[in-house]
Amino acid sequence: MSDPRTTKPLAVETGRHALYFWSAQLTANDVPVIDMFLPPGRETDVILGIDGGSVDAGRRLARYLEGKPEHIRALIPTAATSAGTIAALGADEIQLSEVGCLSPVDPSLSATLPNGVSYDVAAEDVRRLREAECTWFPGSEAAVQALFQRLNPIVLTQLYRSEAEVVGAVESLLSRGRHLLPSAEASKVANELVNAFGSHLHAIDRREAREIGLDVLNMSVEVEAICKTIVAPEVVSSSESEGVDRGRVLARIVGVDGPLVEKVVLPDGALAWVTPNASGSST
Repeated sequence: MSDPRTTKPLAVETGRHALYFWSAQLTANDVPVIDMFLPPGRETDVILGIDGGSVDAGRRLARYLEGKPEHIRALIPTAATSAGTIAALGADEIQLSEVGCLSPVDPSLSATLPNGVSYDVAAEDVRRLREAECTWFPGSEAAVQALFQRLNPIVLTQLYRSEAEVVGAVESLLSRGRHLLPSAEASKVANELVNAFGSHLHAIDRREAREIGLDVLNMSVEVEAICKTIVAPEVVSSSESEGVDRGRVLARIVGVDGPLVEKVVLPDGALAWVTPNASGSST
C-alpha cells in the first residue's frame, strides 16, 4: 500500500513551502539530502521528528538551517530530541505542539560492561557520580571504583570533550540569528540544556523550554491538527517498538507531492537513501 501522506495541506494553510523530516538517528550525511528538497527563495516550515543522533549531526543541520536566507520555521508536533533539539535551534522560529517536546542535549556514548553488554552513558550521569557517592556511600570510593570498572578513561575524556562541544555549539546558535541572546544569557541557556535535568530522556515541553530561556512558540490549532496527520505513522511505529530495532526504514522525507525519499537498510547491512515506489516499497 502506498504512503498517502503529503505536506500540501500545511502549505495551503500557511502559504509557505512545507517539508517533513523524520529520523530515528540523525547523521551528518542526512543534511545534503534534506538540502535537495528545500527550494531556494521560499519561506519553509520544516516538520521535525528526530529521535536522536550525533552532536555533529545536530550541529550541522542547525548551521545549515541557520544559513538559509529564507525564513525557516521548525514545527515539532511530537519530539525533536538530543541532536534534534540542537538542529531545531538553527531555525528562525520554533513551534511546539501541546505534546511536542525537546530534550536535554548532554552527549552520550556507548560503554561496555565487563560481561560484554553495551549501554549508553550520558555526560550528566558521570557528573552526578560524586553526588551519588557522597549521598549513598559517604566516605567511600565505591562509586568511583565501580565507574572505572565499567568505563574506559578514554570514554570519560570523550564525554568531557563532547560536552564542551555541545555547550559551544548551542551558545553559538543562541547568540546569532533570530535568537540573538547576549553572550551570558546564551551560555546560561546552553548549560541548562546540558546540565539542568536529571535524565537524558527528560521531555522538555514548551512551558519548560520557556522557563530555561528558549524562545518557543505555540502551534496554532489548525497547524497542529495538520501536523498530527503527517507524523502519525512514525508515532505508532515508535510506540510499538520501544527499545527494539525500528526496522528497515530509518528516516523519511515527505513533501507537498508526497513521500520523497527514505533511508533504508539494504540486505547487506549498508544504508541508502531511496525513492519509494507506488506500491509503498522502496527502489
